Amino acid sequence: MTSDSEAEQQIEDDAGVHWTVATSFRADFEATLRGRAAALARGEGSRFVKGNQVRSVVVVRAGERDVYLKRHWLTGWKNALRYAIFSTRGVNEWRQAKRLLAHGFDTAAPLAVGERRRGLRCLESFSVAEAIAPASPVFAVIESLPLVERRAFLVRIGETLKRLHDEGIHHRDLHGNNLLVAQGPGGEARLCFIDLHSVWSMPWVPRRSRQTAMAKLLGSMLSALSRSDRRRVLAAYLGSASRPTVRRWWRGIEAAIEKERRRRLFTRTRRCLRESTRFRQAMIEGQRLWHRREIEPGRVKSWVDRLDAGDVEWMKEGRRSRVGRFVGGPESGEIVAKEFLEGRWSRLARWLLGARSKAEAGWLAANGLKVRGIETPEALACVRVNRQRSILLTRFLPDAAPLDRVLAKGGPPGTRRALTEALARFTATLHRRGVLCPDLAAKNLLVLPGSKHPIVLADLDRLSFDDRRPSRLAELNLVQLNDLPPDSATRTERLRFLRAYLRHHPIGEWKRLFRSIDLQTRARIDRYRAKVLRIYGELPDDTYYPAAANGIRTGRR
Repeated sequence: MTSDSEAEQQIEDDAGVHWTVATSFRADFEATLRGRAAALARGEGSRFVKGNQVRSVVVVRAGERDVYLKRHWLTGWKNALRYAIFSTRGVNEWRQAKRLLAHGFDTAAPLAVGERRRGLRCLESFSVAEAIAPASPVFAVIESLPLVERRAFLVRIGETLKRLHDEGIHHRDLHGNNLLVAQGPGGEARLCFIDLHSVWSMPWVPRRSRQTAMAKLLGSMLSALSRSDRRRVLAAYLGSASRPTVRRWWRGIEAAIEKERRRRLFTRTRRCLRESTRFRQAMIEGQRLWHRREIEPGRVKSWVDRLDAGDVEWMKEGRRSRVGRFVGGPESGEIVAKEFLEGRWSRLARWLLGARSKAEAGWLAANGLKVRGIETPEALACVRVNRQRSILLTRFLPDAAPLDRVLAKGGPPGTRRALTEALARFTATLHRRGVLCPDLAAKNLLVLPGSKHPIVLADLDRLSFDDRRPSRLAELNLVQLNDLPPDSATRTERLRFLRAYLRHHPIGEWKRLFRSIDLQTRARIDRYRAKVLRIYGELPDDTYYPAAANGIRTGRR
């Protein structure tokens, strides 16, 4: 571990980067990093860990050890002005690591820091730290501990955070992945703070900042910590505080956890639209691509070329959209391409409102469902071919079948009952997690037999996310799922679905709700009947189901 008082050397390499290097790391720096830091940070001769549009982190083998190389590049005049006055993120990480070590906290040993400037403007900064190995995120360790050891470890976390804040150190990005547990020389567990570029040093840490830091850490480990676990950490943090003080802090932290949860879902949902650890964007021949990082842009472009050549099996074709299927390769398997065409006025409205194309909305919705733990076909790429045309590429589910067809085929009573329960649980999960779907019809849901999550949402281009969970839209979704042909679901099955839904997500008094759903279902059928009569002049028996045979109060027994 590099000490705070270790000698440092100033070096300028051929790439114009000014380095400050710990003396013990000088030889490995000369052999591995000098003049090559930017290339290594791009993944040339290194192992990629994570990255986004302004930062990348890679692992480099330097001598007999692994080191983490972090690169921050700066864009825009605001950052240019900011870092002409204040220290860059790389320098701040170097300084804060040395400060934590001086105060007796564990962190990755700082080895080198570098900056490349043009006059007063900083173009990019680098920081090098020794890898902490072996180490695990704190939530993974908590889940594996026995009850007694778990409680003692939670107390230790609270006391360590208190000591950190009492020293005037405020880690503004302290979540479960930035607090590691490593094994010390004597076998004891060490709490190691990493990712220090956003750490602030101040004479004292205000109460609001303390609550925010606690909420971010505890909120990132909700799956590993129970309510009593969070209270135990807070009690250890506050020490001998009075009960009113503990209750006041608890209310503030719980509110901050909910606020942080919403912010985190918002940012993680939109991560697919920019450079990040799992996603990339590219521009090829005037076409903008968003794709998963493990898929090369050239492969995505070849899929679009196949669509242009017509080398696909079209499953659905309409005036404004069409859906095709093809084999993308041995690694990708079969792929479903949903192509959207927009008219002149819809393009103008989208431009005026700043809205995304339907393919981009579907790409965003697929990632939003994934971060909320809701199953959907994996989105592989999104392509904006031109202003009129956009394409969403997803992985094909070979065993899936639309829900309306599965219900129409019938089946054993036990299987149908399990499917009804699964549909109610899936619908309630959507509404509990703030997913708004204006068209939650049975034709837009897929059934995966034998899967842990048998219901999958397929139509994504109209989804939105809102934590307010309005009951009006939830009721509309229940009406859409109730509007099935009479031979698809019995009255008992409809009632069983609604009762199971209310067990998972109560939204009102059940008698009023059932009556409202029945009336709205009848109104939908009447509107459909009027539309068919207006277009065709008659009501074909095979396409119309009278209101008397639908709804939860009537239907086939």
